[in-house]
Amino acid sequence: MNNNPPNEKQSGKIEQIIPSAIPLWAAGAIWILSALVLPMYKLSVILVTALISTAVALILKKTLPKETRTIEVPFTSGNEKLDNAIISLDTAAKRLRDIAAEISADSPQASETVNETASTLGYIRAELLKEPDNIKKLRRFFDFYLPTQIKLAEKYREMVSTKKTGENSMNTFLSAEKALAELNSAFKKQYDALFEDDSLDVESDIAVLDTMLKQDNLK
Repeated sequence: MNNNPPNEKQSGKIEQIIPSAIPLWAAGAIWILSALVLPMYKLSVILVTALISTAVALILKKTLPKETRTIEVPFTSGNEKLDNAIISLDTAAKRLRDIAAEISADSPQASETVNETASTLGYIRAELLKEPDNIKKLRRFFDFYLPTQIKLAEKYREMVSTKKTGENSMNTFLSAEKALAELNSAFKKQYDALFEDDSLDVESDIAVLDTMLKQDNLK
């Protein structure tokens, strides 16, 4: 299986440019200074102050650097169930990749397994975007298997970081490693099961075609 799952309709990031507030502060400061030292009751003084404050604000606005802020844009499709499923998959995949990176030095095989599971989540994600009705087939997957995988991976990471060497700890460690591999295999099978209806449709079409070919003496 390719380890680079399709990347469509991802949640994303946008850059928001935020102008500096200094030009406004400078303009305000000019009005305050003018009020302290000049006769603001005169129209000419008011006009000159307005002209100077506006000019200073425009100059500073053009010359001062602007702040660029990156904002996360959450995924949305208009389908609440699909949105929640995609968010769950995205969150789980990111957490699994983080864990895989943390344990890669001490447990490269387990790290590869966890990364593979994260990739499978990406494939499931892509298929759900194509066929949202497939969520019906994944109720137990989202309610039990996915959170169990995350919990198990986190516990495994803790065991790797503590490096306990007792017999009980080692047995638990090996059991957790085996369970991670079993869940990885189960997730692949879950992904394949999403295409079960397609396979049945193709097999049905082939059977009908075979019958018709025989009836028309074309086979």
